Amino acid sequence: MRKKLIIFGSFTVLLALVLMHGCAPQRSISSENLAHIYNSERTPIRADYRVFHPEENLTTVFLRVAASDLTPGQNLETFRMESDAVVDLKVYPPQGLMVRAVDSVLVRINDAAPGKDDNYLHTAINLSIRSGYTYRAVMKITDINKNETQEMRFEIDKLNPNHRHNFLVFETAQRIPLYTDYVTTPTRLRIKNNESKDMTVRYYNRNFPLPPPPFSSYSPPPFRYEADSVFSMRATSDFSILDINRPGFFHVLKDGNQKSGLSIFTFPDPFPMVTSTEQMFESLRYVTTEWEFREMRQRSNLRLAVEKFWMDCAGSKERAREMIQVYYGRVEEANRFFTSYVEGWKTDRGLIHIVYGRPNIIYKTDRGETWIYGEDRNTMSLSFTFVKVINPFTDNDYRLSRDESYKASWYRAIESWRNGRIHAN
Repeated sequence: MRKKLIIFGSFTVLLALVLMHGCAPQRSISSENLAHIYNSERTPIRADYRVFHPEENLTTVFLRVAASDLTPGQNLETFRMESDAVVDLKVYPPQGLMVRAVDSVLVRINDAAPGKDDNYLHTAINLSIRSGYTYRAVMKITDINKNETQEMRFEIDKLNPNHRHNFLVFETAQRIPLYTDYVTTPTRLRIKNNESKDMTVRYYNRNFPLPPPPFSSYSPPPFRYEADSVFSMRATSDFSILDINRPGFFHVLKDGNQKSGLSIFTFPDPFPMVTSTEQMFESLRYVTTEWEFREMRQRSNLRLAVEKFWMDCAGSKERAREMIQVYYGRVEEANRFFTSYVEGWKTDRGLIHIVYGRPNIIYKTDRGETWIYGEDRNTMSLSFTFVKVINPFTDNDYRLSRDESYKASWYRAIESWRNGRIHAN
């Protein structure tokens, strides 16, 4: 049975971690189309990095590369199959054209046991860059045997001595850097800072409601910075131990009087994947009415209620299976790309990514992102602007510039899902 579109129910006002936006002029990080950065299928080489400043004029970039994404080739000296990659890292001044790098490093990494899905190649790259600035970095990873390159762009903050780049976090069990800002509970971490200072840890456990539709108008209240609990970690000659055994997030500070520091967000295992019935149900809120959502919640068998919703929309098991795969695949992608103090699917970018699909064009600056569905400069295209929120907990917090003009496209997208059609531009 096909469902007719019913108006999307009202949401609780989004409680955002919002501080005032800075007044510095906008610097363009990239004027090219970066739509591939939020597309797992178009990422030829999966890689993660972490930045740490061990000394005033020294910066280390830790890097891991998924060996299974590299093409094995025969080593002519050893006659063994190996995966090889070249990493080209260049660091540019904070402003101006990215023409002359202040430092540049070229390293080669290889794997003598290629093909394992859980195998990563690790390296640490040292850079000689002065304190007092925020630099722009471009890292290119090239698969030698396939001649394919993955490019990553990021900032290196050597301006703020309390920034998260002044902390190093290791996973205790594996003794490798923590490459994400989140962990699943319970876990134990080893943490140190570059001044060997005692650290203050502020713990927050807050509930953040879902974002409202893109045409809604609201004024989010300021974040309440008073922590739920505060404790200290004594500095040691090695690393201090932090046990992560409760939900919420931990904010680690070198100076308890400052707001900038290292944030570690915690979520239930196996985040970022969606496996439980509760997770599948919660993320349905974007395509259900308020009444439907409440009614499904009251069912004795929540899993059957979720399955029935998709069957009613799709009309057949095969179509329902396809819709489920795409919808929850987008939820998982949102978790991987947009997570901060809240799961990625609960963010503004997650909302748009799940309902509308991947944009055709993404333009990114240090102050925000513009997503375009359709062609650039085409009046028929749909465009969303996300403004970067400056807060001390994360660099991955963006708020959608909402507008009444999105109402028609939103209802069309929701109606598409409810009538058994995967909405994608």
